[in-house]
Amino acid sequence: FGNVNFQSTAKLKLTAGLRYFSYDSGFNSASSGFAYTGTSIPTLASSAARNSGFNPMLNISYTLTEDAMVYATAAKGFREGAANFPIPNDPSTTVGAQCLASLESIGRTSAPLSFGPDSVWSYELGAKTKWLDQKVVFNADVYDLRWSKVQQAVSLSCGLAFTDNAGSAEVKGGEMEMEIKLLPAVRLSQSVGYAHAVFTSDSLEANITAGQDLLDAPR
Repeated sequence: FGNVNFQSTAKLKLTAGLRYFSYDSGFNSASSGFAYTGTSIPTLASSAARNSGFNPMLNISYTLTEDAMVYATAAKGFREGAANFPIPNDPSTTVGAQCLASLESIGRTSAPLSFGPDSVWSYELGAKTKWLDQKVVFNADVYDLRWSKVQQAVSLSCGLAFTDNAGSAEVKGGEMEMEIKLLPAVRLSQSVGYAHAVFTSDSLEANITAGQDLLDAPR
């Protein structure tokens, strides 16, 4: 990765960054059992996941006074993908028949052997300020996150699950924080934040509909 700073004026500063990523992971498994594979002979399976790309970042900041600065940031991040544990779909076995029926209910005949990276574009506007001879610090920001190819667990009725890139999401919110210097050794601080996180597209396999709250994302 690398960052470049450019001070266009005494008050205006530009920062640009670029990060390159590349990953390659493998997965091998051996499973057996009459209920699972229909035989005591281990069934071998393997899978791999690989991807590469670039994540850019741009920040613009403007110094209003010695005690106040505003900024805007746009950046992209990602989570790497990985291989999935194989899901049996042989109708001649108990678990295979159950899993195949569950897969067919979501329009599949087999589970994906791997899932790819998901990515987030984040856009943020904010301000950092100091007041009363720097005895009070007040910072605030608003943000908008655009999440693509969200990695979601897909649970099957046979008791197994796999991960897939299912749907997209958006998170909008804001934050405020204040710190007050009461005495040289005593500071009072408080912060508050709000986030509205929803899926923006449907996913049959993950049982997600557009407008549904994002899983595990408190307001």
